[in-house]
Amino acid sequence: MAFLKKIKLVLIVGFAASLSLLWGCSEEEHFRIEGKLWEPTMKIVELTYLDNGSFKRISTHSDESGKWTMDGVSAQPTLAFLTVSGSEPLATLVVQNGDHLTVELEGPDGSKGVKVKGNRTSELIAQFDAESREALAKGNGGDMNKRVADFIVNNPKEMASAVLLILRFDSRGNEVLADSLMGLISPKAKPTGVMQNFAATIANQVSAESRENIQAMSLYDRRDTTVRYNPARQSYTLIAFIDTNRKMRDSIVPKLRNLREKWPENRLMEIEVSLARDSAAWKQSVSGDSAKWVQAWAPGTVSSSNFRKLSVRRAPFFIVADSAGHQLYRGSSIRMAEKELSDRLTVSIPDTLKRTQE
Repeated sequence: MAFLKKIKLVLIVGFAASLSLLWGCSEEEHFRIEGKLWEPTMKIVELTYLDNGSFKRISTHSDESGKWTMDGVSAQPTLAFLTVSGSEPLATLVVQNGDHLTVELEGPDGSKGVKVKGNRTSELIAQFDAESREALAKGNGGDMNKRVADFIVNNPKEMASAVLLILRFDSRGNEVLADSLMGLISPKAKPTGVMQNFAATIANQVSAESRENIQAMSLYDRRDTTVRYNPARQSYTLIAFIDTNRKMRDSIVPKLRNLREKWPENRLMEIEVSLARDSAAWKQSVSGDSAKWVQAWAPGTVSSSNFRKLSVRRAPFFIVADSAGHQLYRGSSIRMAEKELSDRLTVSIPDTLKRTQE
């Protein structure tokens, strides 16, 4: 884990200087983002970004035509995440004072893509995400890593290459490749300064705290009951963090069902945690399920007392833990989580059968 942390920090600190070199300092005192939703409706539009070591969140309402405008302040270029009515981030931008960007969401909740104009880096990120929607929805780490690698090879002089390497590439188990890819990116598209602030945030994802043992907790289940979870009551636990996106759920829920059918509850506990903004959206997203595993939700979801220390920042996200609560896998790939469970559960079957026969 220490090696992974070093890789992440090198990637981010290296990325900082390029931002300073390519963008420079603007005399203007704010940046502006104008946008249009997929339909003429009034919704809350929020932008979250890091400035001087602290998170800032600005919000506005779209008008009846679906249009909106917001101004923010960041003397240095920074990564910004755009959401609508508390959804998952629909657009990833790089902004700085003096910028004037336009963002247009296509399809319900941006499901058909996001068009961005105003600076080349943000435009390239939006184009990449639009072309990678299926891999993003499925949480296919292998496919996404290949897409990022191909982009970097073809665009070594673009700042977007560094952004995608940091945000879209899963370096767990691929540290050497991540380091090699960073080496391909032009020095002018990387090194030092602004992203040191962001480095502290990313480092939190691989921090010792985020990988502490899973503790016993009480969970609010979709059947309006309280489930008391203790990792010691079963051999392994799979915690799946999923949002309300139907395509994402359709790709993951069948795998959860297969695991439930294959392994008894004393061997494997499955907990599906919804990242829905409110309980109504959560109940609606699971209303048609016949799940035989725990489907939970908590006010504040990943920011709640149960899950805050796990530092979950994206969906889907999976954690595999053993009976002592040790985290054996953390990542966005359901296939990797399945493999971790299969390898461990299958290996332990002979001893279990042997004891039963005796």
